[in-house]
Amino acid sequence: MAVRATGINPLMLRWAREQAGYSTVDSIAVRMKRPPAEIEAWESGTAFPTWRQLERLARNFYRRPTALFFLPSPPMEKTPYAEFDRLPKAAIEDLEPDTWFALRHAKARRMDLEELAQFDTSRERQILRDVNEHVDHIDAVSLAAQVREYLQIQLDNQLDWPSERAALENWRSAIQEAGVWVFKRRFRQDDIAGFCLYDRSHPLIYLNSGQSVGRQMFSLFNELAHLLFEFNHLERRDVDIHLKSLEGRDREIEVACSRIATEVLIPTKHFLENAAFGAMSVTDELALTSVSRRYLVGKEVVLRKYLDQELIDLQQYAEKLSAWNEAESSESRNRGGGNFYAVQRGNLGAKFTNLAFRGYYQGAYGIDQLAEYLDIRPPSIINWENWLHESLAPR
Repeated sequence: MAVRATGINPLMLRWAREQAGYSTVDSIAVRMKRPPAEIEAWESGTAFPTWRQLERLARNFYRRPTALFFLPSPPMEKTPYAEFDRLPKAAIEDLEPDTWFALRHAKARRMDLEELAQFDTSRERQILRDVNEHVDHIDAVSLAAQVREYLQIQLDNQLDWPSERAALENWRSAIQEAGVWVFKRRFRQDDIAGFCLYDRSHPLIYLNSGQSVGRQMFSLFNELAHLLFEFNHLERRDVDIHLKSLEGRDREIEVACSRIATEVLIPTKHFLENAAFGAMSVTDELALTSVSRRYLVGKEVVLRKYLDQELIDLQQYAEKLSAWNEAESSESRNRGGGNFYAVQRGNLGAKFTNLAFRGYYQGAYGIDQLAEYLDIRPPSIINWENWLHESLAPR
């Protein structure tokens, strides 16, 4: 006979469901393959799930420890609506549970960063502190130039990088050395490009690793720009879709952030001086590809540059982007996962993983804590170390 999890707080079941992004009982009942009336009974306290049901609910759907359901009252925890309160509600209301969890995971990652800060010897440079004083006057070209100068990457260096992927990693490394943490994860919700959470000590950016390298690069700088304005931001793949719902300074900031991203990646002065690039037709795929390869950016960045310079109109931009997004969604679903440890290190970033291992090797914590930082099981640590030594060994 199945043992019931009596003693749980039914209010916690409802709170955990809503905090996980399941707005209705029906939405979780379908996934649990249980009648909605049964879930309602659990949440009202007139019935109790079995221990197996509770553990499955906690682990697979709400992603919480089972002990949480015995608390007398819910902990204080912001929802995406509160976290991204400067965005229109329409940009938040259709978020899937995986995206809600990603936001919660990011806030937990910030706590990791606070614990690992003692091992970080490169915290003197803070781009948000040093460039922030200039953001009162929204001048995308000027701010982009200051960002590029702070990151210490000259255009000549960028043009000499070997590939788009190398460009993304070089930009990411420079931004992290400037005091902003950059993590990746594969979002189940395809149209989520990423988000950023502002914090004076540990600001962070999350990118959707399921999207193209070029798209991630644009998101990286779009989110960095939002952080400069101390703006928590969630980016959908079509960044303009909710623009008409914004007003006043928030609208100005949204427009400026997109322009800052394209201006950093493709400086206007250089772009216009190369007439062979600037005069090309947006309908010419070969031309767009040529420009994207020149600057090692995605074609979307080039397309947006044409829009910023009024070389195309909004309708041309939207039609082209829509076609690309549809194609990219299909490609994204077919991309392979690759080596687990390589993917995980890529998601966490070399800087974060190095900090985690540094504390472990210095004896500050044990293997269980290290595994928690790296989001893997403790027995996998030795495999991670072996893979890391093999991948870094000279060939």
